[in-house]
Amino acid sequence: MCAPLALVLVCAMVAEGLRAGPSAEYVVYPRLLEARGLNGGKLLHINEKLTLRLEKSSVLAENFVVSSLNGDKQVDTIVDGREVEKNIYHDKNQMAAVSVIEKDGSVEVRGSLGHTLRIAPLPLMGRSEDGHMAHRVFEIEDPAQFKTDYIVPKERSILARPPIRPQVQIPAEFYVEVSFIFDEHHSRHFPNEKSLLEYAALGVEMINLRYGATSSPRIIFVLVHVMILKGGDSFTETIEAADNLRPGTHTKRYMLSRNTLKNLSERLLETKKDQCCSRPDRLDYIVGSCRL
Repeated sequence: MCAPLALVLVCAMVAEGLRAGPSAEYVVYPRLLEARGLNGGKLLHINEKLTLRLEKSSVLAENFVVSSLNGDKQVDTIVDGREVEKNIYHDKNQMAAVSVIEKDGSVEVRGSLGHTLRIAPLPLMGRSEDGHMAHRVFEIEDPAQFKTDYIVPKERSILARPPIRPQVQIPAEFYVEVSFIFDEHHSRHFPNEKSLLEYAALGVEMINLRYGATSSPRIIFVLVHVMILKGGDSFTETIEAADNLRPGTHTKRYMLSRNTLKNLSERLLETKKDQCCSRPDRLDYIVGSCRL
């Protein structure tokens, strides 16, 4: 069954906003409570004000592709999605998506505790008296365009006759396949490939939480592909220009998003020619995005 493919380019330049100066920050010592939820869920105590009722997440294709691209040389590897996402959980009420790893009698948590609240372990900081690992909880700023990042439909004449469309059967669930592309500047911040894949999985789960209220059909995003750029490539285009925050003294490298997304779409079309649907009632198309 074919599904629309959403293409997400993750690069250090557009991800910089996620690392903007925090407006609040504090240290917590998360722990798993003895009581466990249904369906393999967990009760995760963050602090006195927040306890997450976590459910197991499933956002990766059972067998998804990890590609390594160095110049024009591309190596594809089939990865077990269940193994990558085995530590990924979510809390619908808190809009939280986290990775939870139990180790050395403690718990290591990273991810999102809400719309702008994030959590990350502090392994070099001393543990609590009862042996729990320290974690940093901090806020990130919304992107400048967050509240206006939508399309307003053009006004239509009330006298215009709407086109007659044939009735179609709407599925109960509508799946959108997602492909992430990491540039070398962003991927080098991850200690290993597994942590990068978990980061991508958490991103898709955060998207699903925001689409959780959809119905008829319910929209579900599934991660099917991750490409990691190593060395030069033929489709990302950048320029060196003045830094908006320090225009007189510093420069910054910016990505030309329109050109880059166009090049990526063309490359994707070339590599998916043998995977296109031949049935006349199916359509495969691409959506480009450069924000995470």
